[in-house]
Amino acid sequence: EPYIPLTPLEPAEPYIPLTPLEPAEPVEEVKEYTLTAGEEVEGLTKAKDNGKYDKGIEITFTVKEEAGKTVKVEKVVNGKTEELTAKDGEYSFKLEADTTIKVTYEDIQYTVTTEAEEGAIQGLENGSKHNAGTDLSFTVEEKAGKTVKVEKVVNGKTEELTAKDGEYSFKLEADTTIKVTYEDIDYTLTVEDPENGVTNLTPAKENNKYNEGTEISFTIKVAGKKAKVEKIVGGKSTTLTKGEDGKYSFKMTSDTTIEVTYEDVEQYTLRKDDLENGIKNLTIEDAEGNKYNAGSKISFTVEDKPGKVANVRTVIGNLLDSAGEQKGIKATVIKKGPDG
Repeated sequence: EPYIPLTPLEPAEPYIPLTPLEPAEPVEEVKEYTLTAGEEVEGLTKAKDNGKYDKGIEITFTVKEEAGKTVKVEKVVNGKTEELTAKDGEYSFKLEADTTIKVTYEDIQYTVTTEAEEGAIQGLENGSKHNAGTDLSFTVEEKAGKTVKVEKVVNGKTEELTAKDGEYSFKLEADTTIKVTYEDIDYTLTVEDPENGVTNLTPAKENNKYNEGTEISFTIKVAGKKAKVEKIVGGKSTTLTKGEDGKYSFKMTSDTTIEVTYEDVEQYTLRKDDLENGIKNLTIEDAEGNKYNAGSKISFTVEDKPGKVANVRTVIGNLLDSAGEQKGIKATVIKKGPDG
């Protein structure tokens, strides 16, 4: 073969070693989880078309409120329960596994406290608990001569309750205290007595005031005068008469005026002829010295003396007339009464 000369080779490039490639990151498969919730849950984050949620998604929702009840919201994951707390009425959490939203309702209960005398409140127990919104009713004992005041105290605010047909009622919407207090019913007694003859008047509380039902009694003593006593209530006048004990009396049921008027009466002298000084407890009513108003009731006792019998009689008239002779004398033997 004919000779073909070779073309000389170009000098080779220096050897450069190759850098090995980094292994590629594995492509992580997106996980999906199931979220279970009841009808109480509203506004729940929308699931994918297959009804599931991607891992890590933020779940938000609200819960229906029920009047008179508290709501408890829990997240249950792999049998473990965690209570959720709402912020501005909305609950939220990050989905990291199959999850159940559990909602339970419990009745709201409030406590009723009573502040009253024992037995004053009927139908309402101190310290009792009741569901929110419960209508409660009770009665309160009435006391003679006193007014009753019933108050409801809630969160430091006081409201006075009024009875209807003898019964008090209210709707329980918070912890509540029922306070019952009694106050005396007071009436004013005015005495109109120009001769200032009224004595031994039942003492007043203050400013001539007496509790309703107070028994008022008094005596009147003006020498040479006969008293007429009128009790005036609401413009209506009633004449009072003296009792056997010498007192006028009545029961205080309203503002009252006692009006006393006087007329002159004859007076007579009462003298004692008692050498043994056995007369005791002689009536001094209407007496001025030894003078008594005509018509005065006289009473006395006679002390027993050993070995003696008392002979008691009244002698009416002038023992001696102007000429020194007895005149117009009438003597009457007096027997001891049952009271001695």
